[in-house]
Amino acid sequence: MLVTATKREHESIFHYDYCYDESCVKCTGLARYDFLYDNKNGHLITFMPTWRLYLARDCDLNNYSRQLIPGFEESTYCQMYQKVFENQHLYEMAEKYHYTLALMMHPAMPRDCAKYFNCENRVKVLDISTRYNQIFADSKLVITDYSSAVFDFAYLRKPVIYFQHDAEEFFSGSHICEKGYFDYERDGFGEVEYTADDLVNRIIEYMENGCRLKDLYRERIENTFLYHDKENCKRIYDEIIKL
Repeated sequence: MLVTATKREHESIFHYDYCYDESCVKCTGLARYDFLYDNKNGHLITFMPTWRLYLARDCDLNNYSRQLIPGFEESTYCQMYQKVFENQHLYEMAEKYHYTLALMMHPAMPRDCAKYFNCENRVKVLDISTRYNQIFADSKLVITDYSSAVFDFAYLRKPVIYFQHDAEEFFSGSHICEKGYFDYERDGFGEVEYTADDLVNRIIEYMENGCRLKDLYRERIENTFLYHDKENCKRIYDEIIKL
């Protein structure tokens, strides 16, 4: 049995060549959604960039770590985040509105990215062992590029911003991802920004409004998830029992 989390995901299983028939694909929601929660006292604005296959060497299976390729600091990926984290106005406004900026690197991306982003002394770099449901609980806003992890964040009805300055490069075939049914502009849970300045301005806009989820994106979230409760495990269990 294959469980899915959203209506579009469920439909995509039959649209692409996954070779499942409808009898064994169930839209129950994911079990981990039952353990998501909102920390009302949380004050993080968290950056969650995904990784890039073409910027990290093969994984060392002895310690499950990768190394950045030589010349990483010249990459579009490095420079796009560097420009964001070098924006002094961002820190001034975060201080004014009492937010802490945090960075959670993708597990497949080396931790020393933060050094090249020039953000180590001004941004809280989260340890790789940090649980994602804790990040989502403590964060008021998440900024990613292409990560599907923000579906969990959207399940909590919290706002997302996508930063896609390198979209053409990312989907060129150099990375493992290809464009699928999810269109960030049409289906995303927040604005898509393509320059560092536009991203910073958008983050500040959210700060000024208490990181409130906008009606447009609330509607998209409501139309994405079939359920919004804490009974995902129960639905999965019930479907297993039916087998």
